[in-house]
Formats: sequence, C-alpha cells, structure tokens
Amino acid sequence: MAFPPGSAASAELPSSQLDSLQPLALPRGAAEGAWHRACLWIRPFEVEEEADVTLRITRVGGSSSRVTLRLEGRVAAKWAALLELECTLLLSSSAVSLDLAGVGFVDCAGVEALKRLSRAGFEIRCPSGPVASVLEGEGIRVARDPIN
Repeated sequence: MAFPPGSAASAELPSSQLDSLQPLALPRGAAEGAWHRACLWIRPFEVEEEADVTLRITRVGGSSSRVTLRLEGRVAAKWAALLELECTLLLSSSAVSLDLAGVGFVDCAGVEALKRLSRAGFEIRCPSGPVASVLEGEGIRVARDPIN
C-alpha cells in the first residue's frame, strides 16, 4: 500500500514500512496519525465502487394485465438474483415487461437471470447498443426500443 505523495505519512516513515503495512512498527506517536490519514485517503474509492454496482427497479405505469419494470444501473451478481425474485413474484399476477434502457452493464449472472426470465415469458426491451448486443449474442430475444 502506498500513501499519497507528499502526505505526512509518506514523509515520516521509510517506504519499506509503508509497503508492508506494519502499524506496530511505526515510530511512537506516528502510528495513530499515519494510520488514520491512510484510511481517509483510501475510503473515498471504496464508497464510489459500492455506489457503482447498484440496480434500481421501478414499476412504471401499466395496467392490471401488464406491468413494466424500468431497470437502471448494473444487472450483476446479487442484483440479478434480486431482479429474478421480484419478477417471479409479479409474473403470477400479470405479464411483465423489462425496460433495460437505463442499464449500462450486465455480467454473467445478469445474462443468465435475463435468459431465464425471457424463457419464462418476460418481454426484454432495450435500445440498440452494447447491452442489447450482448443479450442477443447470448440467445436472448430483445425487443429493440428506439433511443429516446
């Protein structure tokens, strides 16, 4: 681990101690300050990564016989499983259409979930683009919506 250039932590300690993350080997009085400065430097990157892997599912209009779910974000990992669960609960009461216009990324788990949903009768709508191309390449039938 490296500290930001010019930080107090990098100026106080030899690089061998910084790289090996040995907080107990820090000079007396420097451990607390250097350690906390490192945490503050690293933390913003972790928060951005967490915010980037979410999926928003919004129920849009529709009638009692057809429901449209608008998806925004990334259909990945645990979000793919959540999407599949939510859709399965809705399918018993009405036809469901998935609007993927707001989706920017689909991983393997997302592709598999969307494949199962498509086979179960869900309509997958998506504008032309990389997401639609990936889904079609995996054999998922996609209704192409024009880009708004």
